[in-house]
Amino acid sequence: MQDGQLKKQSLFFDVLIVVVAVALLALTSAFGFEAGTPPKKAAASVWLGLYIIYLGVLFLLSYFFSRKSYVLGGLMWVCENFSRPRSRHMAFFYFALGLALGLSALLFGLGVL
Repeated sequence: MQDGQLKKQSLFFDVLIVVVAVALLALTSAFGFEAGTPPKKAAASVWLGLYIIYLGVLFLLSYFFSRKSYVLGGLMWVCENFSRPRSRHMAFFYFALGLALGLSALLFGLGVL
């Protein structure tokens, strides 16, 4: 019975992760962001920055909780199989990259940059 509860929690957490990611991406495109073009509106840059930061945070969470969720386990698999060097520690690099790129988009959208 406990395995069923763990699977339900993991599945619920996975659905929550995907719903938040899709919502942030939908808000980004709803405010005028189109792939391959610079953002036309400041709100699109703000939502894009939040989305990129969210992806970076997911990589950080995947380092610590990769066995708790299928999505986080998949992100850790990317770190261990598609990165050079192949290591769990690449999750920190992807977190830092997402944080830096996301903050720059966020600050651009807020008019600081």
